[in-house]
Order: sequence, then C-alpha cells, then structure tokens
Amino acid sequence: TETEYRIMQVDGSIRWVYDRSSPIFAANKQLMRTTGIATDITERKQAEETLRLSQIRYRSLVEMQTDLVSRSDVSGKLTFVNDAYCHLMNLPRKELLGRNYQEFVHPDDLAALHTVNDVTLLDTHRQYVESRLITPSGVRWFGWDSSIILDKDGKFIELQGVGRDITERKQAEESLRQSEQKYRDLINGMNDT
Repeated sequence: TETEYRIMQVDGSIRWVYDRSSPIFAANKQLMRTTGIATDITERKQAEETLRLSQIRYRSLVEMQTDLVSRSDVSGKLTFVNDAYCHLMNLPRKELLGRNYQEFVHPDDLAALHTVNDVTLLDTHRQYVESRLITPSGVRWFGWDSSIILDKDGKFIELQGVGRDITERKQAEESLRQSEQKYRDLINGMNDT
C-alpha cells in the first residue's frame, strides 16, 4: 500500500511522510509482518502548497482584470481568454478557445498586425499595437501590450496579450483631426479669395 500522512512532532511541527508498505505472508497465507519504507516529503508538500496558492492568486488577478487577457499559439489559435474577453465577445470561454484571434480583428488592421507580430518575434519579443476588434456590440479599438512566451530552448510557443479599450481616445483623436481639417480648409479658402 502507498499512503501519505501527516505526523505531528513533539515540538508541534508537522511533517509529511510517504509510506510504501507490503505485507509478507507465511506459506499458510497468514500475515507474518509488514515491511515498508517511509520517506519525509514535507518539503515537496510545502512546495506544492506554495505553487497552489500562487496559481490561485495569479488566476484571481487575471480573471478580475477589466482589460482583455489572451494567449494564442503559433498558429494564432486562442489557448486562454479571461472573463473580460468572454464578456466583450458575448461568448463562453469554450467557444472562444481554439478559434483564431484574427477572426475578431478588423480586416483593415490585419496587415499591420502581421507586420508588428513578425518584428516582435524577430526582435524585441514585446510589442504595442492598436487594432480594432469586431464585437457583437460593434467595432472597438484596443491597445495591445503583447509579449511572446518561449519554451526552454528559446522557441516561440505562445503570444500573450493584454488589451485595453481605447475607443473613446481614438474617437477624440478623429474628432480633433476632422476639426483641424475644417480649420485648414477654412483658412485655405480665405487665402484663395
């Protein structure tokens, strides 16, 4: 049998022990004795608990984000999306995972996005890009801070991005551009007379 159990020591500390034991039977099939090996696995159990708590904190932080958080593999298929991403797209996570993130990118932004991604992969491993997403409620602008995730051999395996909605800023910039254009047109019209 294999068992993990805790032992409280005299000083009040707790140690984890892994015990592997085997029964030894006599010729008449009567149990004669049990032999076993016990190993102190306290450090492993503590490391597992530390990792478990770290994962809970990380997941909580990512899921509570109001910004979009996503990961995609080399082919562009989504491998992770947070709740904010699901809410924006009005789709459950299981319907988003496995789809190519480019399905949601405005067609006019795809070429620039490919160029930025190629430069990022070859050079800095980080990028900032602004692109439009097509959502059920309409087109929204997002500023994406993205970085690549490498395996132990330095090979690209995933692209991770955090997207912040910048639609209002882009609309304000467009309004300002149009206003400046009208002013230039007015001044140029006055100069022509």
